[in-house]
Amino acid sequence: MANYIALCRSNYFAVRNPDDFRQFCQDWGLGCISKKDTDTAQELFGFVNNDGGIPAFRYDSKTNDFVEDTLFEHLAGHIQPGWVAIVQEVGFEKLRYLVGYAVAVSCDGELETVALSNIYALAAEHAEFPITPCEY
Repeated sequence: MANYIALCRSNYFAVRNPDDFRQFCQDWGLGCISKKDTDTAQELFGFVNNDGGIPAFRYDSKTNDFVEDTLFEHLAGHIQPGWVAIVQEVGFEKLRYLVGYAVAVSCDGELETVALSNIYALAAEHAEFPITPCEY
């Protein structure tokens, strides 16, 4: 039996409070990353998850347990106005199939999503014959 493997990461963006964002990453089991923006000299932040895709659970220190939750809803509150976080996930199962999507998250919680699988509908507009899927 093959295992599904997923990875995710974000772009770099400005956050309202770096310490609060680091705690957010820790609660969600994400690795916090940062770098200086060469244009503004501002510290920008993001995250990676080398041990899974976009998490559906976070650690709640009050209950000392993991709770099912929505990452994007919480992420939005950390983003500085004018910035947008992009979160990408890719996954595969022994290259039998590939999945991938990206979500743009604004500071006010607005979301835009793009999936790799959207290409089939776009390609169908140009095809004379059925399009076979990229899978086994």
